[in-house]
Amino acid sequence: MMTPMWNCTSSAILALPAEYPSFQKYCVSHDMSKPCVLFFFPSMPLARSLSITSLSGLEEWDEEFDLEDAVLFEIAWEVANKVGGIYTVIQTKARLTAEEWGENYFLVGPYVESNVRTQVELIEPTNPALKRAIDKMNSSGCKVYFGRWLIEGSPYVVLIDVAFTAWNLDKWKKELWDNFSIGVPWFDREANDAVLFGFLTAWLLGEVGCCQGGSGIMGY
Repeated sequence: MMTPMWNCTSSAILALPAEYPSFQKYCVSHDMSKPCVLFFFPSMPLARSLSITSLSGLEEWDEEFDLEDAVLFEIAWEVANKVGGIYTVIQTKARLTAEEWGENYFLVGPYVESNVRTQVELIEPTNPALKRAIDKMNSSGCKVYFGRWLIEGSPYVVLIDVAFTAWNLDKWKKELWDNFSIGVPWFDREANDAVLFGFLTAWLLGEVGCCQGGSGIMGY
């Protein structure tokens, strides 16, 4: 079993090592003795460069990572969803990142209908692996949308309806407690949304990885 290489963020719970029951089936690598091609980086430069020494907590590995074919996912609760100052930060850097990564850059955020009406143009997914992953999730009882965020740079966005999948909340909160002794208040809506968003995002990226094959997937 590989050493967990995933980290937690305040906006979405993404601390999902291979021992995590719900995450095992979404792990991209079939040989768990090798690093997965699914990464969560605490920080990521805009350029297509990867420095292992800048990623604290990750062990070095010998396999090459092809950045030319890599797909980059930027994950935040503030994607097409103005909550605080992070919304402005994401808007500002999205144009630069879209220019650098082109068709291989996707923002992942929550689906908020009132925001989507004015900020997002819903379209069919442009990436075949992502389309298959979204279709598979939607056929499994989720609601995942794809579109362009109508800001400078027009980046692609994947929006997840966390409320529609709330039936999984108790199970996922139980996993957090059973595996990591992390308790989440039952009536704290923000905490509950973070649990749902985190698990659904991991599900999405895992499905993309399975559909994508050997190409690298990076998310932060």
